[in-house]
Amino acid sequence: MDWGRIFLLMPGVQRRNLKGGEILFKRGDPPFGMFYLEAGKMRLHRFGRDGEEMTIAIILPGHTFAEASLFSAEYHCDCTAEEPSQAIVFPQQIVLAHIERDPMFAKAVVHRLASQLQESRLRAEIRAIRKADERVMAALTLMAGNKSVLQLNGSQKQFAGEIGLAHEVLYRTLAKLEAEGRIQRQGRTIRII
Repeated sequence: MDWGRIFLLMPGVQRRNLKGGEILFKRGDPPFGMFYLEAGKMRLHRFGRDGEEMTIAIILPGHTFAEASLFSAEYHCDCTAEEPSQAIVFPQQIVLAHIERDPMFAKAVVHRLASQLQESRLRAEIRAIRKADERVMAALTLMAGNKSVLQLNGSQKQFAGEIGLAHEVLYRTLAKLEAEGRIQRQGRTIRII
């Protein structure tokens, strides 16, 4: 579904231009809507009890985000622009009214939420793998899909946060996997052998 085209036809939508590092919303803020990323890169993240930052998701152009907050009293994480970005903001009440009036739109939103739930469960499975090398390989394999080469969307530190490892552990693990001949690295590009 072409979310960008559909949402631009809805009344009350706004474009929001963000600078790199700018915060779109913070955990605990009352939700003002859901979003569609037209350009740039956004990161959903939160901080653990020990202050360690955990990346929940990296949002790339063409994707919606914060849909679950339509049905919540507050946002459950922070959202920061990783680089200059442009997002379309869809006010909460307008989206909810559209869901009630348009069954096809409601079905598309439910489909998107189901996809996000599947992605979340896969991330939870990966984070449950105890051995760091196996956790990293599982995450890389999932990210690569049917390909043997992948490009990390963010920094290695962010990738470590996504899979629940301290960044120092990730650096050592990647070096070990490379020494074992299981991967090859060049910058953010990783080839799975």
